[in-house]
Amino acid sequence: MVTSELKQMSTMTLRATVGLALALAVVVAAPMQAQSTFKLLHGFLGGSDGAHPTSGVAFGPNGYLYGVTLDGGAYKQGTVFSISPGGRYKQLYAFTGGADGGFPADQLTWVGTSLYGVTNFGGDYNAGVIFMIDSSSGAETTLYSFTGSTDGYIPDSTMIADASGNLYGTAFEGGANSAGTIFRFVPATGILTTLYAFQGQSDGKYPSGRLARDMYGNLYGATLEGGTSDFGTIFRLSASGVETVLYSFLGYPVHDVYYPYANVTKDSAGNLYGGGTSGGAGDGAVFKVSRTGAETIYNVPSGTSGPSSVVMDSDGNFYGTMNVVGYYGGVFKMDASGTYTILYSFTGGLDGTSPNGADVIRDAKGNLYGTTYSGGVGRKYGTVFELTLP
Repeated sequence: MVTSELKQMSTMTLRATVGLALALAVVVAAPMQAQSTFKLLHGFLGGSDGAHPTSGVAFGPNGYLYGVTLDGGAYKQGTVFSISPGGRYKQLYAFTGGADGGFPADQLTWVGTSLYGVTNFGGDYNAGVIFMIDSSSGAETTLYSFTGSTDGYIPDSTMIADASGNLYGTAFEGGANSAGTIFRFVPATGILTTLYAFQGQSDGKYPSGRLARDMYGNLYGATLEGGTSDFGTIFRLSASGVETVLYSFLGYPVHDVYYPYANVTKDSAGNLYGGGTSGGAGDGAVFKVSRTGAETIYNVPSGTSGPSSVVMDSDGNFYGTMNVVGYYGGVFKMDASGTYTILYSFTGGLDGTSPNGADVIRDAKGNLYGTTYSGGVGRKYGTVFELTLP
């Protein structure tokens, strides 16, 4: 029955229309709906193929998609997988939870012909690892084991690469002040350098998402806590290691964002965008912080949570996922003025549920790709999807 359901779903499409009332249409002052075409690329079975993809997928050569599952696999410690342009799913690697790491929770990064990523736990000290996957053979190499000390603990952000192939990321905890770190890792040498250890005070605490980098080598990111009101920060780290807080979030007393678990996106003007929670009801919001530290809040529809990140197109539109309280989540578009359009509302069935703010990515045609944490086959283990826009 499962096999037939998957076959049927992979050859059909689901239409998200104006008439969808199952989810976001119940929201007060609901945003516009737009007709989009949904396609299921894979529904996880929760066994050897993996379970619960949490971070979206990444593009690889020749139109392949690559991603990770938080758990599942032969050892129930997570997997790395690929999906071909024709929709063929392949498990590349299953983590054991030992020296190779366990529980990968972030997108993979391409450098050359290899994939790089982090696991939250496992490794020599059970503090997480940096790993490399050979995209052809699926062979895994553990490049670095975090000690949980000055280098950090729980690496929990998608790494970004510079032109030389050096990787930059964050560890959520650990460091000299147990408040998290920013690091640079050189794959060719295996050397990790702690670029900054958060003090856990006005400078921020617990860096919480993917960094952005400019042409001068400055790094930008968000912390979940810390800052002047302890509701999180947006920061810049110079190439020389000097940290500057660009904005300290003020939190719900003044209807500002609080606890931004944010992957930061930078536009050509240097503005930084991300997502978080806003308002006493726990609604979501997209924020913009300018180069000079001015903040703009774009509140998502009332009754929703997320997103944690957005992706931008060449026209200045943003795309992301959100969860809907009591329902199944959706994919949205937001234009430069802050107007939202719901592109797709998940049904909680074979298409999935709870995208949990996972990244979506765009191809050259504008199609979106992403993951849901649960739903799918048996409504349990998550999905990978493609969304074609009108």
